[in-house]
Amino acid sequence: MKSSNSSEQLNDVWQGDFEDLNLLANNNASNRQYLYSQLDVSNILTRVRMSLLNSPKGTLNRGEEFMPNTDGIFITSPQAIEYRGREAALNTLLYIGEDMKRFANKFDKGVELGLVAIPLLSNGHWRVIMIEVDHDKKNFHVHFHDPLGTFNQDLKNYVIETLKVSLADYSSKFLGKNVLSDGDITQSETKVIQQNNGWDCGTISVQNLADYVKGFKNGRDIALTDFIIGSAESNAQLLDNLRLEQIKNLYFMQNDKAMPQSDINSIKSAWAKQQAPEYTKAHTENSTQHAQQTNISEEHSLAKSLISTIFDIISRVNKLLFEHFGKQHADLQDNHQPHIEKLNNKKEEKVAEGGKPSSFVEKIESGKIDKGMGRGKV
Repeated sequence: MKSSNSSEQLNDVWQGDFEDLNLLANNNASNRQYLYSQLDVSNILTRVRMSLLNSPKGTLNRGEEFMPNTDGIFITSPQAIEYRGREAALNTLLYIGEDMKRFANKFDKGVELGLVAIPLLSNGHWRVIMIEVDHDKKNFHVHFHDPLGTFNQDLKNYVIETLKVSLADYSSKFLGKNVLSDGDITQSETKVIQQNNGWDCGTISVQNLADYVKGFKNGRDIALTDFIIGSAESNAQLLDNLRLEQIKNLYFMQNDKAMPQSDINSIKSAWAKQQAPEYTKAHTENSTQHAQQTNISEEHSLAKSLISTIFDIISRVNKLLFEHFGKQHADLQDNHQPHIEKLNNKKEEKVAEGGKPSSFVEKIESGKIDKGMGRGKV
């Protein structure tokens, strides 16, 4: 039986209206500034699960990514929090405890859920959250990791408050606690600046998640994880190599064969041309703005109501900078909003022409895609 999040279902939405959200479409792979979408990360993680996790019968195969494993590890689908002002407009972490409970129910006797690895997309920026489950002490430990070096404190607080509610589903059945207090959820953070631009957060976060999983399997303390990606000053070539490897893995998942060397050479050639001096200057300025907008300090916590205005200003500054340097797609405040608007426009055009709408929501409602796909339903 195939998972509701199988790669075959994701292939259905890799075409047509979703090409702007697909790393392998529209020459997106050749654009070194392309930002990973939720679909991209979801499919890259399919390969991660298959390569790192073991089933009772051996390694996980295609379509078994959400089946029980003997490692006690749950790598979730990408989760999203759109955080504006005092509340989140979207927060799929509300369902994570329910998903953990369903996933743990599938484990063989003697295997307990020990680690939950969560790729988090918030306001156009990828981060990683790891949840360790201690069945002996009956508590949880949440570990935060932001490639920019510091996990936004307001967002961190919001995540913890969400998990107090969400994890109660799992805690009630497996830990014997119906209500979680502050002492039942401890937290820590890795503070290493790995990213110095505005577009590699997805590449880095996926690799960090894989490193955490490898360390946990080897019995390492999560705070002592060995990361492949080091400090930002020395990892430019490494990030190129890692992104290329992730592109090759995506190609394999979609086509069941290795990416042709000619395609790989074409991507490398395109990236090399993007290393011109003017590109580097824009890269540096854009990096600073990305860091500013994704890591609002605690000093601004009393002015949350002004955040939307600040984001609008930063967005306009980004646009002016990139128009000056001949670059496009500079709105790093929320890279996905233009795609959503584009999809809605296409839907309206098709309706006006008598065609059949094909938005993501409508594909879900029509039964082509499982309703739980976006939030890691297992």
